[in-house]
Amino acid sequence: NTSSFVGFKFRMATEGEITPDGTLKPANYRLSMNKKLLRFADFDYASGTLSYGKPDRPRTVRITENIYDHLSMAYQVAVSFTGEPMTLYFTTGASFSMVDLTLSGEEMLKLPGGPLKTLHVQGKSRDSTPFEVDIWLAPEQRNFPAKIRIIRKSESVELSLKSLSFEGEMRYGKNVKVTAEDEESSVPQEWLDRPDFKDYKPAEPVGGMPGA
Repeated sequence: NTSSFVGFKFRMATEGEITPDGTLKPANYRLSMNKKLLRFADFDYASGTLSYGKPDRPRTVRITENIYDHLSMAYQVAVSFTGEPMTLYFTTGASFSMVDLTLSGEEMLKLPGGPLKTLHVQGKSRDSTPFEVDIWLAPEQRNFPAKIRIIRKSESVELSLKSLSFEGEMRYGKNVKVTAEDEESSVPQEWLDRPDFKDYKPAEPVGGMPGA
């Protein structure tokens, strides 16, 4: 995910896998500003450790459960939330905590792509520097996260859905025009250099979830 603000360009990226039972399993998370790495998180499930923080001040903690980052957590909630309270381990790259999530209720949101009926899931962390998580799921659109908001101290991240398509079929909003800059920056160069990306071609511009 990329976004820009008064000359600053931010990139949040997560890479990992989906297990056979449908659980998201992130491997690494990166937050950069103007191509400078600000925060990171590396998930080592084999050794049961999470390394995270600033590049010059990394920290390592033990983990026994799957853990999620800014980007992957909302999608894990989308595929696993049943309406009952749930708890997830979560890292912002700056902190590590457990987050308790509960259903707040049904809300009709006014989003960039138009009005959309959603289920509002709210969460609060348990650590000494608490942060709040709000995820709005769209039940009529396969529970896709229509809006995500994370507030930690004076920092906040908010993503709002502008358009959405499944298997090439536009389901919500309108096609988003992708610029050459967007297309070029959609996949980090270090991923493109990997053998399994040798045949990569940018996807057709069918919309998505832009930064805000």
